[in-house]
Amino acid sequence: MSKPHDDSGAADEFQEADKAEWNRRQQSQRLEILLKEFVMIHGSATAWDGVTRSLILIPHLKHSYGDKLTKLWLDHPDRRTVNLKDVVFDPAGDPADARRVNLFQGMPLKPDADKACERIVELVHYLCNDDDKVTDWVMKWAALPLKRVGAKLDTAVVMHGEEGTGKNMFWTRVVRQIYGSYGAVVTQDELENPFNSWASHKLFLIGNEVVAPHEMRHLKGKLKNYITEPDIPINEKFLPFREEANHMNIVFLSNELRPVPADPRDRRYMIIRTPEPREAAFYKAVGDEIAAGGVAGFYAYLLAYDLGDFDEHTKPLPTRARADVIFLGLPAPQRFYIDWSEEQLPIPYCSCSLEQLFEAFRIWCVGAGERNPLPQHIFSAEIARKLTREQRTWVADPARGRRQTTMFLVGECPNDYTQEKWLGLKMGEFNGGLRSMKERE
Repeated sequence: MSKPHDDSGAADEFQEADKAEWNRRQQSQRLEILLKEFVMIHGSATAWDGVTRSLILIPHLKHSYGDKLTKLWLDHPDRRTVNLKDVVFDPAGDPADARRVNLFQGMPLKPDADKACERIVELVHYLCNDDDKVTDWVMKWAALPLKRVGAKLDTAVVMHGEEGTGKNMFWTRVVRQIYGSYGAVVTQDELENPFNSWASHKLFLIGNEVVAPHEMRHLKGKLKNYITEPDIPINEKFLPFREEANHMNIVFLSNELRPVPADPRDRRYMIIRTPEPREAAFYKAVGDEIAAGGVAGFYAYLLAYDLGDFDEHTKPLPTRARADVIFLGLPAPQRFYIDWSEEQLPIPYCSCSLEQLFEAFRIWCVGAGERNPLPQHIFSAEIARKLTREQRTWVADPARGRRQTTMFLVGECPNDYTQEKWLGLKMGEFNGGLRSMKERE
């Protein structure tokens, strides 16, 4: 009886050949991906990864694609190569230009005027305290960079107030979603970090509680650069340093009374203090509208919004919130002077001695939460910037008799008084106010 034919060897050989062909096809497909999606950055050990849309080190590329395939890509005549300066973020440029790597590939969301956004619009009005002028300014600020993608505004919106008002709901869940990956939220940790990959290819940025009170002066220059500079440095860990066109428009959100370091000359911040939260049912209605496509509807609403003469350089409105934030940012002697000169304190706004005014200032500091009042000589110099009529003169001090002292002069001495007697009377009036301040302390 003959043995059955054993063809297992042939089957194994066929399987090996089939496996080899499958591997060859896989390798060919992966090489095609490398040639299509990856671009070598000349003069560096980096490449542009078109899949993740980020720069990548060549050694890291080898981890994903293997040494052999990476070498095939590096040696391939069809491999694209650009200089580092040709890695750009240019929303107005052609994303298909093979001479550059354009980090902008078009807006990710399509507007849809058929989607309802009435509740979202109502939320904006509420956040702006139902002030039509403020609401109109905010709408135009949000609309302009969507109508002219890449437009860089000279200003930033600042919304601050207690939690639960909906400011995060509007800016994070609505406006940021329009921008997709071209929008981001950062905190103080990201702003302080020397590595700022988060700032690359961004059109819209939300700074959420980015400025702690003790960091105001330190962060002021950095915030200014992100708002106004045409280019920003991009420093990514282990990657070459480069510069990128700055197309970011920024919103700052905070629960603090002083959310940003604004001063009287500052024209960068549109500052809005939000009112108290509304009823829960209102926010549920807004959330339901967002879930039903309201973001696309609001996108269409903004694209149709009439800008009038609003442009990239339109200045913020002089809101009361802005005045309050500026006031809180002034040095303590200047804030004291404003309270004193506007008669917000028990002491009268009249001529007085330096000692009297400094004592009033120290009492005021306790109520204002100033833990470390300035010494008298610095206080005197600060007040002298507001009250230029400072002189050392003789006075009939009602408490200590006739003496020579440094006086701050407010108003004019009447003709029927000598200056010495008149100043003594004013010192007496001021002492009465000091006693009232001490009683309240």
